[in-house]
Amino acid sequence: MKKRSAYFVSLILAGCAASEQVYRKPEKPLLRVKINTLDEYSPEGSHVYFVDTELEPYFKTGLDLGDCCIREPENPEGFKKDVLKEARKLGYTEDQIKEMPVKEFVILASGIVMSRFDYYGEYVKRSFENFKFIPFFGSYFSDTARAIRGSAATRHLDSQPIDRIFKEGEVVCRHYARVLTKVYEVIKSLNPSLANTSISCFSTRDDHLWNQATTMSRLGNRDIQMDVAFIDPTFADSGEPLDALDEKHFGDLKRMAFEKYLQDFEQRLAKDYRIEIDKNSLEKVLEKSGKRKKKGRF
Repeated sequence: MKKRSAYFVSLILAGCAASEQVYRKPEKPLLRVKINTLDEYSPEGSHVYFVDTELEPYFKTGLDLGDCCIREPENPEGFKKDVLKEARKLGYTEDQIKEMPVKEFVILASGIVMSRFDYYGEYVKRSFENFKFIPFFGSYFSDTARAIRGSAATRHLDSQPIDRIFKEGEVVCRHYARVLTKVYEVIKSLNPSLANTSISCFSTRDDHLWNQATTMSRLGNRDIQMDVAFIDPTFADSGEPLDALDEKHFGDLKRMAFEKYLQDFEQRLAKDYRIEIDKNSLEKVLEKSGKRKKKGRF
């Protein structure tokens, strides 16, 4: 009888052990974040929108979770026609747009905004340059002075629908960045392979706004690759690189703000993912620009 009881006890214990193995909590999926220069940013497009609920705010609004404060187009069809007209000026047909890779879409959307807008004060500055008056009014036409005047002079545009802003001639950085997100949505609607890519507004400083491009890709069945690049159409419209992964956007205190965004990102998602963040490109860029003299807007 004792042997029989011991046998049943051993069976029960073995069953418990087997149950533990069967119902053991699975390992969390990997979330790999790669901070890219624009040159490095070459993700694959996808027809499938698979962004998890926890990740969706970062996909739609950027790593800073910032509010872009955009009013939708008053006339969506008219806005779409205007955007595609601007694309044709740059040499892109609708058929070409439907076949383009992700990075080229991001560059095209930026090009459309830059083609449509001038930075505030540009018309007057050109007139003064034509008459050789700039040396006498240097401080008035400095980038910082124009940014301050322009921010106030264009504030009435902030409450306008995006298609009305698109018809304006002179704007400031917040309008470049906000309009770019909607221009991208228009060309994105022509190409289903952009379902896994978004463009949002982004900033690490109070006095300037630019954009983040984000692409989500599957790694196997569960893991996710999040490719991020930063672009600044305002700076690019004054002849500087479109790529915003640089010292002006991420150096000094701006780097501290960015690190805080990443820290919050990890804390919010740590319960759902194993997170790896690759910042090697940012480190290299800041290291190279450490001794480089600042110039240009702001």
